[in-house]
Amino acid sequence: MAESTPLRVEVLGPLRLMVDGRPVEVPGPRRRAVLALLAMAEGRVVSTGELVDALWPAEPPESGARALHSHISRLRGHLGPAGDRLVRDANGYRLALGPGELDVTEVRDGAADGRHAGDADRVAALGRALRTWRGGALDEFAEVEPLAADAVALAELRRDLTDEWLTLRLDQVAGGGVPADLVADATRAAAAEPGRDRTHALLVRVLSRAGRQADALRAAHDFRRRLAEETGLDPGPDLVAAEQEAASGILPPAPLAAPAARPRARPASPLVGREHELRTLGLRVAGERLVTVVGPGGVGKTRLVLEVAADVAESGRLTHVVELAEIEEPGRVAAALGTALGLQVRGDDAVLDAARDALAGGRLLVLDNCEHVIDAAREVAGRLVDATPGLTVLATSRQPLGLAAEHVVRLGPLPVPEAGRADVAAVPAVAAFLAHARRRRPGWEPGPDEAAVVAEVVRGLDGLPLALELAAGRVGTLSLADLASRLDRALDMLEAGRPAADARHRTLRDTIDWSYRALAGGDQRLLGALAVFPGGVDLATAERLAGRLGLGGDPTATVSRLVDMSMLAATGEAGTSRFRALETVRTYMLDQLAAAGLRDSADAELVAWAVDLVAEVRGLVTGPDEAVADARVRSEMANLQAAWTAARRRGDLDARVAIVAGIDAFTTWRDVTEVTAWALELAGDPALATHPRRAEAWGSAARSAWRQGDLARAEELGAAAVAAATAPEQLFIAHSSLAAVALFRGDAAGARDLWMRAAEHAPADMAAALHAPAALGALYQGDVAAARDLVDRAFAATDAQGAPADRAFARYVAAEMAAGADPEGAIELYRQAIDLARRAGATFIDGVASVGLVRLWGASGRTAEALAGYRTLVEHWRRAGHWTQMWTTLRNLVLVLVDTGQAETAALVLGAADAAPAAPAVSVDEVAAAMAELDARLAAELGEERRAAARARGAALPRGRVVEIALAAIDEVA
Repeated sequence: MAESTPLRVEVLGPLRLMVDGRPVEVPGPRRRAVLALLAMAEGRVVSTGELVDALWPAEPPESGARALHSHISRLRGHLGPAGDRLVRDANGYRLALGPGELDVTEVRDGAADGRHAGDADRVAALGRALRTWRGGALDEFAEVEPLAADAVALAELRRDLTDEWLTLRLDQVAGGGVPADLVADATRAAAAEPGRDRTHALLVRVLSRAGRQADALRAAHDFRRRLAEETGLDPGPDLVAAEQEAASGILPPAPLAAPAARPRARPASPLVGREHELRTLGLRVAGERLVTVVGPGGVGKTRLVLEVAADVAESGRLTHVVELAEIEEPGRVAAALGTALGLQVRGDDAVLDAARDALAGGRLLVLDNCEHVIDAAREVAGRLVDATPGLTVLATSRQPLGLAAEHVVRLGPLPVPEAGRADVAAVPAVAAFLAHARRRRPGWEPGPDEAAVVAEVVRGLDGLPLALELAAGRVGTLSLADLASRLDRALDMLEAGRPAADARHRTLRDTIDWSYRALAGGDQRLLGALAVFPGGVDLATAERLAGRLGLGGDPTATVSRLVDMSMLAATGEAGTSRFRALETVRTYMLDQLAAAGLRDSADAELVAWAVDLVAEVRGLVTGPDEAVADARVRSEMANLQAAWTAARRRGDLDARVAIVAGIDAFTTWRDVTEVTAWALELAGDPALATHPRRAEAWGSAARSAWRQGDLARAEELGAAAVAAATAPEQLFIAHSSLAAVALFRGDAAGARDLWMRAAEHAPADMAAALHAPAALGALYQGDVAAARDLVDRAFAATDAQGAPADRAFARYVAAEMAAGADPEGAIELYRQAIDLARRAGATFIDGVASVGLVRLWGASGRTAEALAGYRTLVEHWRRAGHWTQMWTTLRNLVLVLVDTGQAETAALVLGAADAAPAAPAVSVDEVAAAMAELDARLAAELGEERRAAARARGAALPRGRVVEIALAAIDEVA
């Protein structure tokens, strides 16, 4: 970065770009928005999708990515000699900015660096920060949603810094003599924020301190009247206190000599995995008056807060910690405060009056474990914050205090490793587990097998720090395998083993039970209903369950209370809200349901929800909202799996059939292994033989068997479906499944006829999708004219229908037709198919179109790109379990292996493909001729004996081993 051309982007006012110290004009609103989006990412990669969505939020045009690339290219031109700062990453772009090159970062860093400076230096630092603003930040991007959100945050930052700047200047005034510039600055700030309590309270205090009590009272009255007229609200406690001060006509009393602070020592055990939270909370404590760390029991709130308190104390700021865990009576909270401060007075009011004076001067007060005395803690914190200038209160609780000045920081469990990840030691939950375990087994370094078990343990405990500590305490007593196999008993098995431990933390069950008992009856019932949803729920589902339970009031309020009590965690992406209980909470609630005899009814609700969901998806997946349906199913996959298991446990065959039949349209173009397993499992249930919808279930299972490469089973199930069909839609599913089998068996004409027969029976919203596969059958049969006619019909029908996946498959078939005569045209069609498929989550079409594209790369000499593409595809088909497409891909790979000197491996792979039952038959004359030519070339290069031996070895190998050999060959060439 040091050798790069100097660059600066300024957004605190009209967007401004400086390159090598000179201003550069960036024309056009979209190009300016791209620059602003990349700058505000502060070095993070912004994906192409994020940028396109931001620039075309309503409906991204087909050429959105191309238009974006055009803007990026021109923006790089505006950067001139600093063009290398605009970096293309794997899936997006990044603007590399160094220190002082973005005004927002400069302001934030400057404000943070000066927080522990003396008051005079802090005032100067804040003044410099505020002068950086040249106007409203990002005002020109009101229509660009991410930047509009940033604008709101930056406006709030400016307000906060202004208030702090005015407060510090006012605090430096002793007994009067307020300078005129402070009055003017406070007046301007209040005028700029007509509805902000805190800023107007500052103006009232400034005027009062300047001896202008009448003006102060008039300012307070005007604000109160305007607020009532515009919002119907009363002012907050800040303005009320300032108004009372002005009315009294006196200056605030000087603080009493404060007792010596006795901060709790920094805990001996290291704080692991909380570096980000530690920095964030430190900044909050430096900039806010009241901060509450909220989270479930055992998440590590106290440990984090004590670390922050120790940092604050070491910086020179006096700090006091009030431990409330052992306080049983709310009336003892004020007394506990007095004891912590060394006060000699008695009585709540007397203690709070003395504490107000003792804590003046910028101290930090920690109120730890407020949840069981929440009302009293709220009273103490509110009175102290209102009455004590400069005091910061930092609280921990399982629910917010509920005060207007409160800034809530929600603390969640530590991140856990994703399933299948190898390098787990650096993942925070694993690191914390190992740190605790090494206190019993010093120097312990788990091997690869042990690391996988540790990852399983921390995932099973949801990364909850208390659970990790308790589980790690069992290391040395139990083997890791024994510990992992007993996680279902973790609520009671994991005990603290510390006689003096907080009773609410002695076992995981104690921790959760305390919070559960504090819930109202309706809240407990809704939490129980949600417990059977392992993937969490969206708000609509929570509302549905509340309605089914007959709960009164607004379900949103119930969910909010459960979040506030840390029994649910609020999550969500892309503007959606989801609510999920930790796995330990779910286990506890399932025990509660079982004990109350309510588990079966909760499972019945889950199954009914799943049946309704797949019906909803069935109505969306064949139209323009297909991407919505895809996101919906993928977000609910864990819940659908749980519903499937519950339906099986309850013997609910009707629901299982409804789920499989309803989700069939979704799985047509998607490799979803979970759903594939359901259909085949259902087909094996003897009870299905007499079910009225058995034909639909068998047809769906036939598709699943085809995907897995079991063509004989697929043909058997498809034939059974045809025989049992009693309705057009059942025939549609049966014929289309048999058509896929016919194509892969080499019967192209039969496949075309079956798809056309399926189209005759298909529902109106699904018939359009069948012209394209029928065209593929005609093409492979050699009837190019019929194929072209069917493709034209497919384009017209699918474009009218609007489902991206169906449109993608039509373009894939068109690309297959063009591949021989017009490779460049085919490449463009393949790219269109891939783009449309990815928008819809249609992984199967993405895969087959990518196979065609990579095949053309290999044929045109783009060997490196082809090899990288084949590696990606082989891994994709292996994950999807789609062996019919795997063998097609490996056959195409053979051509590149031969060209790169891997003839013996090519012969082995070809022998395996020709012998595999799941491999498609080669029915197209041109392809058969190419394969024969390739075989002859292998014989010429290796000799007939070596070629035959290699093919024989491949035919005898397990298919998984063939894939490993193919991947190793790709890596060797690459």
